[in-house]
Amino acid sequence: MTTNVIVAVFKEMEKAIESSEKLMTLQSLGDISINEIIMLHKNLAGQSSVLKTETSNGIDTLVGASGGMIVGALAGPVGLLAGILLGGLTGSFFDHQNASLEKEFVKTIEDIMLPETSVIIMEVEEESIEFINHCINSLDGVFFRTSLKNVKIIHQKIKEIDKKIAFERKKISKASKESEATIKNNIEDYIQERKKIVRDINIIKDLESDIL
Repeated sequence: MTTNVIVAVFKEMEKAIESSEKLMTLQSLGDISINEIIMLHKNLAGQSSVLKTETSNGIDTLVGASGGMIVGALAGPVGLLAGILLGGLTGSFFDHQNASLEKEFVKTIEDIMLPETSVIIMEVEEESIEFINHCINSLDGVFFRTSLKNVKIIHQKIKEIDKKIAFERKKISKASKESEATIKNNIEDYIQERKKIVRDINIIKDLESDIL
């Protein structure tokens, strides 16, 4: 089986939920093996919620940004991709779980998702792509698939850039005015490099435009 990470967008929350249930059925039949899954929704008022998370260790169901559980649910590859796609949160978000970052994560959802849309992000092992393709397509969803290896490569690139930014910032306090300007330019270059990586893979808005 190949391990992939899939992002699916639905215009109707009910269809996202139904798709999630069908995915669970596919798993019970042995057609796919879901390692992690998270379902997000943004309502008409612009409020976002995490409707469901599941990992190979068990299931957590969350509504809203309260409860102190979201960060833990996003610690694996699904959260890794969610953070990249939904705002490019730093690598430290995944390396050091911090409940205070929950609000920041949910805010990124509010900023990037259109009202009345739902998103499913999952890490799944699949022998054939046809099972999930049919499941999502039959409920009018659109989706993007990439390998888990690719997600990890992207995450590693962002972490390396973050380390470079942190290193440059430490140098500012001891720098002369001339070298401080150079350091700030270096930091800005790294920030722009980081933004480009996130921008190049930030496909949720593109998916949403396909279902409008």
